[in-house]
Amino acid sequence: MERFLGLILLLVVFGMTFGFIAIVMKAVSKAKSDTWEGEVIDKTIGEHTWRDSRKNTHVEHVPYLRVRLTDGSERNIPVSPQLYNDVKIGDRLKKEKGSLAPRKIS
Repeated sequence: MERFLGLILLLVVFGMTFGFIAIVMKAVSKAKSDTWEGEVIDKTIGEHTWRDSRKNTHVEHVPYLRVRLTDGSERNIPVSPQLYNDVKIGDRLKKEKGSLAPRKIS
């Protein structure tokens, strides 16, 4: 009986691990297949607050660019601090298939 429970626990752990890996791979694949172009209309820095296992509170500052796409829709795009500092409102960005981040085109 103990062997059976150990085997079940092992299968559950492996199943959860592979499930998590599959979800991450699907998200990365979707991000890489996305393609768009647009104009930066706003820049903001958002705060993401979280607690660790010791109940310490951490705050991360996440830079976002608000982009109006060529189809007229708008998106908030999380970007690296370097791209955030390099881009000005009115600049154009392009996200090409196969890349994870947009690049400045003008």
